[in-house]
Amino acid sequence: MAEHSFLKYVSLFALLLQNCLVIILTRVVKQRTVQVHFASSVAVLAAEVLKFVLCGAIVCANLPKELRDSGSLLAVVRNTLADHGLSTLKCSVPALCYTAQNNLIYYALGKLEIVVFQLLYQTKLLLTAALSVAILRKTLKPQQWGSLLLLFGGVVLVQLSGGKSGSSSVSTVDAAEHTNGVLAALIGSTLSAFAGVYFEWLLKKDLQVSLWVRNLQLALFTVPISIATVYCNDGDAVRAHGLLGGFDVLVWSVVLTQAFGGIIVAMCMKYADNIMKNFASSGAIVLGGAASVFFFHFQITPQFALGAGIVLASMLIYDPNFCDCRAPATDLELMPRAKAHPGSPRSIADDDSESGLLNENRSLNPSRAGA
Repeated sequence: MAEHSFLKYVSLFALLLQNCLVIILTRVVKQRTVQVHFASSVAVLAAEVLKFVLCGAIVCANLPKELRDSGSLLAVVRNTLADHGLSTLKCSVPALCYTAQNNLIYYALGKLEIVVFQLLYQTKLLLTAALSVAILRKTLKPQQWGSLLLLFGGVVLVQLSGGKSGSSSVSTVDAAEHTNGVLAALIGSTLSAFAGVYFEWLLKKDLQVSLWVRNLQLALFTVPISIATVYCNDGDAVRAHGLLGGFDVLVWSVVLTQAFGGIIVAMCMKYADNIMKNFASSGAIVLGGAASVFFFHFQITPQFALGAGIVLASMLIYDPNFCDCRAPATDLELMPRAKAHPGSPRSIADDDSESGLLNENRSLNPSRAGA
């Protein structure tokens, strides 16, 4: 149990750093001037393929030697997935939900002010909690519900701190299209929340299926969907410049970060849950904004500072252990020890050991301590 708790906070901290890195790298890639821009859908496809290869290699590495030597990587992966046929089909649900969600987001962004969209889409924070209670039978205390409301308000303040609602190009959208945009944003946030909770349910329902096999199962559906998206959205660009047109070291770094991000998200769902994953992602928004001060000369406004403070406070209210990421105790450390006589060598050693634990460095996870 102690090791599970340690992995929970490590995975959440890794997700926070990964999300922050993606924010910075993506902004650098998008803002630079190049002759040929890479296709975003191809980058998504490359990340999914890379994630499939990484998880497949891990699955094969964990197999007995005689099975690894029996055939190629693809054959071993195929046989592994065939052993979990029905379980593999269940992974089509989150894959299809994520696809529909992405299309709804694009539609909503074309119909709504960016300020309105950001406000509506952040409802997924509350929807995730509600679905976790309904599907996973999770119990939330009143203060945890309050922290989620704080998180919602803090994220909205942070994301809108640099927004200007009057400069949008969709200001002439009529009432009917605006309503459609609102519905699209709300349905998209609902699908995002449901897909996350459903995948968490899959990870925790059948413990015989490893985390890496689950990622392989999900990739079986996300890769074909990503290929179809490339054809539909960027087919002309691919035909003109090639599939990897515009790709360079910086773009590949974004792809690699995204691929590892998908694996980290699955780890968060397995060892933590979707609600805490959302807290980590929200913390990354704050950390990314702070990092933008050094990389992009971003000016921190009072609204951003207030929102960031609310986000950090909501983290500690939801789980005070966010700032306590000590290494898990071993079984030997958890065993009760006989009391030694005061002043004996063993008593002195025990006192020193306990003092060391109390003064242990807690900076392993700065995002929990202050972000």
